Amino acid sequence: WVTIPETHGISTLRSEAESGKAFGITHALIPGNWEGRPGSLEGGAPNYPRNIGDAAKSLKDVDVTPGITVDPLISGGGSDAWIAKSVDGCSWVNPADASGREYIRKRMRKLVDQGFGFIVIEESQIPDEILLAFNLSRAQAARLAFDIAIEAAGSNSVSVLPKTSAQLNCVRDEWLAAASAVSRMVEYGVGAAAVRLNAADSANLDDMTLLAMRLWRGPIEFVGAPPRKFQGQIAGLFGGKPLDARAQDGNNKA
Repeated sequence: WVTIPETHGISTLRSEAESGKAFGITHALIPGNWEGRPGSLEGGAPNYPRNIGDAAKSLKDVDVTPGITVDPLISGGGSDAWIAKSVDGCSWVNPADASGREYIRKRMRKLVDQGFGFIVIEESQIPDEILLAFNLSRAQAARLAFDIAIEAAGSNSVSVLPKTSAQLNCVRDEWLAAASAVSRMVEYGVGAAAVRLNAADSANLDDMTLLAMRLWRGPIEFVGAPPRKFQGQIAGLFGGKPLDARAQDGNNKA
């Protein structure tokens, strides 16, 4: 998918999405800065419309699948039985509480119903003291949030993925290392999170780097659109099945 820096808005994303179609990208991701008020599920002016479903429609109008970045644990309100407030005034939902879980599920379902074709779960900024109050570790809370989002997506063919935390440059060995690291996991059905590539960096592409990129078995997040003269090369990444990659140990004679 293609996305944009968090300092930009829907008009920039729509433009980049249209450019991305020329080299085979058919998905566009709204980054995590879209809410006007944390937990409101409403867009913030001037970058996004208040009804964030209008942003999804804007991307669909240029024939790309819209995606959205969200933290399921932050809330716009709720019951004191399963909500805790941090010192900055933000409200956080306890995903281990049955009512809190249902609240999160309905909120994620709202995004699905507004037309988003995939949801990217960002690493929550829930404070440690709130986790302590919920008697949860950060890993437990993250796992619960992810599972609830998958449940909300249901059978609507809406994918739920973690936000990328890895950025690769247009360097052959970086892509080879990433591909070999996840190849066996992918063979056993474990999905890989996206890796991020700054599109402007694609000016450094060469044939060996492109070949290494084809070995990568997960999503790629492009920030912006590559220069026009490299669009054909990038399109080749999406023209067929990825190549299989496995790490090799040259010293092992077995």
